Amino acid sequence: MFNIMYKIFLLFVFLISCSNAKEDVVQSEDSAPPSNGIVSEDPPGADDWADDTDDSSDSIDESDSSDSDTSDTSDEPEELSSYEGCSNEISWTSQPDPLNHPCNFRLQDQNGDSVELYDFQGDVIMLDFSTLWCGVCKRVAEHVQDMHDSYDPFSIITILTEDNSGNRPNISNLQDWASEYGITTSPVLAGTDELLGEEADQWDLNGIPCFFVIDKNFYLRKMQPGWNEETMTGYIEGLILE
Repeated sequence: MFNIMYKIFLLFVFLISCSNAKEDVVQSEDSAPPSNGIVSEDPPGADDWADDTDDSSDSIDESDSSDSDTSDTSDEPEELSSYEGCSNEISWTSQPDPLNHPCNFRLQDQNGDSVELYDFQGDVIMLDFSTLWCGVCKRVAEHVQDMHDSYDPFSIITILTEDNSGNRPNISNLQDWASEYGITTSPVLAGTDELLGEEADQWDLNGIPCFFVIDKNFYLRKMQPGWNEETMTGYIEGLILE
């Protein structure tokens, strides 16, 4: 009799346990997010994720590299171009034969801007190589803006090669020079060591001041050490009329 009662008790406990377990399963399924029931035939594996990561990394690197290259390019000045076979060589006693195009240069002006000689093609150009300590240079400077404005097409480009201590001038020197002599639109440039010398692409000065004249077709025509206003203005007027 005891055995029968014990078996009934165990059966009762078993039925209650199953009922509770079923309720837990139902509650778990009800609380789980719904699934669309679609399983990919080609699920992503570890290699697939690695490839995606590499592609993303490559894409970022290329973008960074491109941005970096663009930034570097924008910071670099454009290459200076000159006529093929250009030469600044000229004698003060005669013009070159055959005529030659002068070589380009790029210098900083009194406004802090970069100026190239080739920016003035089409004008008769007078290059005025002067220094801050030269008395004759100062007398010429007093007439630079008037001459610059009086002729057309014509430009005077002043290139200061030394300050009062014999050093290369800075922008402050250029600004003071332009202000003192009323130079407003005529460029005043700072000479460099590379600009002066005896090479074909350099300017060989035979004195201070020293002037070079370039015609409207951009040929180097005259070099004049020292200043003679009547001679130079007459020569410039003749080139303008050519």
